[in-house]
Amino acid sequence: MSERRPKATDEQPPDAEGKRDYWWRGEIPAHYGSAEALHQMGSVAAPFLAGFALAVSVQTLSLQSSAVRYRELAELLFLLAAIFLILAVQAMFWARRQLVTPRDLMEWFPDWAHPYRREGLLKDLRESNRSFRKWALVSAAGYDLGLLCLLAGLAVLAVPPEDSPLRWAAVAVGSVAVLCEVGWMVRGLGSSIGQIRSDRRERREEAGGVKCAGP
Repeated sequence: MSERRPKATDEQPPDAEGKRDYWWRGEIPAHYGSAEALHQMGSVAAPFLAGFALAVSVQTLSLQSSAVRYRELAELLFLLAAIFLILAVQAMFWARRQLVTPRDLMEWFPDWAHPYRREGLLKDLRESNRSFRKWALVSAAGYDLGLLCLLAGLAVLAVPPEDSPLRWAAVAVGSVAVLCEVGWMVRGLGSSIGQIRSDRRERREEAGGVKCAGP
């Protein structure tokens, strides 16, 4: 989430210790710019790369079979790249629909400082964060898969039909890029799995609390 701590104003009453009341402190993200970075990924980088993948896909069809050894495979990878990147754009649209900040809630609900309202707003904020993270993970997965297919397609496209040192050098560079992207995806996968488990654990705890509080 991208909720940023607003400046302390007279609208924020002090708590029992005389400090400003930051009622959303449990929802402060580990990385303050994560939501903005994901937004740029899904709304800027992904559409640009999807358009590039589609353009390269069309150009690949016009290549002579004698110029490319695995033209059909490269074409398939470029199409997959475009599909995954478009998925990233669509998922980010859904993620942005869920995004809300504490400042937004404080502006929409002038009585946010009252305990009866604050509890409901905090619950809404937590659920909004979870929904945003869920769709943001889908968008990030689509982006990573799309970029992987795009890099793999470029590497395959560079494979020469005959011996060509420079073309094989290009294949080597493309292969290194693919391996780097795979490593990046594996690193991000561990973080994503941890976040999913944390959200599920929070939901179970909240459900258990509701049952205990029931009649």
